Amino acid sequence: MDSGGAPGYQAGSGVTEPGAARPSRRRWLLVLGALWVLAAALVFFLHGWLLDEITAQAERRGVSLRGCQLDLGLSSVGLEQCTFTARPDGRVFSSALANVSVGGSVERLELGLRGLAPANLKIRGAQVALGGMPRLSEPLGSGSPAPDPELPVELEASRLTWQPDAAAPAVLLLSEMAFSSSHRRLTSRFEVVRRGHGQLALGPEGVEVTLGDPARPEVRLIVRVLPKAERAEISLDLRRLPLRTLEGPWLQITDALRPVELDGRIFAGVPLGLSTELPAGDLSLTLHGLQFPVPRELEGLIHQSPPKLSGKLALSRSLDRITVTDLTLLTGELMMRGDAELEVKGRGLGVQSRLRGPLACRAIAEAATAAHADSMLASAIGRLARRVLTGSVEVIAAIEAFTPELEHARVFTSIGVGCGLEPMPVDSTIPKSLLERLPLDALDLLPRVEPSTRPSRGKAGRSRLPALPGQLDGSRAPSP
Repeated sequence: MDSGGAPGYQAGSGVTEPGAARPSRRRWLLVLGALWVLAAALVFFLHGWLLDEITAQAERRGVSLRGCQLDLGLSSVGLEQCTFTARPDGRVFSSALANVSVGGSVERLELGLRGLAPANLKIRGAQVALGGMPRLSEPLGSGSPAPDPELPVELEASRLTWQPDAAAPAVLLLSEMAFSSSHRRLTSRFEVVRRGHGQLALGPEGVEVTLGDPARPEVRLIVRVLPKAERAEISLDLRRLPLRTLEGPWLQITDALRPVELDGRIFAGVPLGLSTELPAGDLSLTLHGLQFPVPRELEGLIHQSPPKLSGKLALSRSLDRITVTDLTLLTGELMMRGDAELEVKGRGLGVQSRLRGPLACRAIAEAATAAHADSMLASAIGRLARRVLTGSVEVIAAIEAFTPELEHARVFTSIGVGCGLEPMPVDSTIPKSLLERLPLDALDLLPRVEPSTRPSRGKAGRSRLPALPGQLDGSRAPSP
């Protein structure tokens, strides 16, 4: 039985007809759509405002940002694909970078948030280029105020290049850079263009730089800071480092130095703070492949072992002058002592050195006879010299040079008079073939003696070397 109510409605059933619900649902959809559009517009506005604010803040701090894309998350704010330039130069980061251009790009820079407060900073894929010569005397941390030290910073997969001269290519490349402020450690691979490659590690214990194979590096530089002792220690270990790898505008390698390989250690202690103590240290080096220009009769005497250098170092407070005392050069039978001074002059080092030392007369005679072992007369004289020669001669050497112009170095060498040698004539009946086998440079020093000259008695305590008959230009004594 019909109740007489409106169609589609059943009294007491509590059910609304489908047609009545459509307007209400449509209104809710319109409201949600309007809210979504409003939220999108707000995010777009906030996105643009926030990016502009970040760019303006960076500009006020001397860093120009371009092409950045802002990535907003629930717990982070990120910048992607940014390029940057320091204006007017790198002094905005450190006074050591004044007059050094700084620019590059960043793949992603992400600021983590804890609520609305910054929690951490992560930098990935930074590419930084430096152009110009830093002021090495300035501390690296003396620029604009650094970020909050409590804010953890992580750097990964980054790269840095250094170009000292705008007209020249880059000379230093740091790659695979990684840094953690929580562990206070920086690691990186590096390459000195056309010189070599190696590893860099910087941490609380100091700085370590290795050049070459990490397992057996050619160079290992370690710098340690000892706060309690208020001093820094610098050690440089070399393992058969070719000297030619150091060649550049500051060092010219001559033909005599090109085959030299360095082996040894240089150590220096540098006081910190207000200490009146001067930097000091020591060195011990072996110069493999260095050949002194000596007559072949002395090669066995001088070149039987590679030259060794040792001495004590004293440095000026500005580290631009090094004085070497107790300098010792040991090569074969020759040991020379003296001192040296190195001073920074422009882009090179000025070098002054003085050395002197004795050569035993017996050793000189043995070396000369060994160089002509097939000469019967030389062998006989050598046996005689070993019995009667005593004393020594003084060898003196001095050098004054500028490392970028080593070919113009001023070198002075001299040898004193000693060993009690006097000329003694030789019987003209000695075969010419035997005389020709004597050392020519020794013959050139002997005076002319007539064939009829008889041997004279020498002074007591002195031995005599023979003089040859005739000229030394081919008119030697005839063969029997």
